[in-house]
Amino acid sequence: MVLVQKPYKSDIRAIRLILNQWTDPEEVGKYIKRIEDEIDGKTKYNMQFFVLKSNSVVCGVGGIADPLPKTLRFSRFKCPGEIKILYMDNQYRGQGLGRTLLEYLENEAQKDGYDELIIRSAERYRDTAYSFYEQMGYESAGQIEGEAEGKKMSVFRKAL
Repeated sequence: MVLVQKPYKSDIRAIRLILNQWTDPEEVGKYIKRIEDEIDGKTKYNMQFFVLKSNSVVCGVGGIADPLPKTLRFSRFKCPGEIKILYMDNQYRGQGLGRTLLEYLENEAQKDGYDELIIRSAERYRDTAYSFYEQMGYESAGQIEGEAEGKKMSVFRKAL
């Protein structure tokens, strides 16, 4: 059984393991803190996180929020949102679960009044994420500077 829901404190260990597969320790710590803050009711920037569970096992984590100012120039609509993270545990990739999680995030974004979603993705995810976003109906909108100097991030967008 597949279920998408808000994360619990008991999910943090599994979320950390997923994030560690994909990103550096500094980013992992940043997102774990934000997820714990949301669980504790200390949300900023309309940031919301969700976990995808298959048979009660956390297989993916995703989040939406208000867009960063530097991504707003890529928006074509009045009220865009931004996918903050979207990561699947490597052992569950290729099973359609990423599609399920992203579609859930899109539905939540619509409920929250967003009319478009923007996704920033680092160059290191070119072989894993870019084609997935395009298959899900996102279009390439350009590039911005990443967190690390000299590192570019591709920006994707989709009307909801």
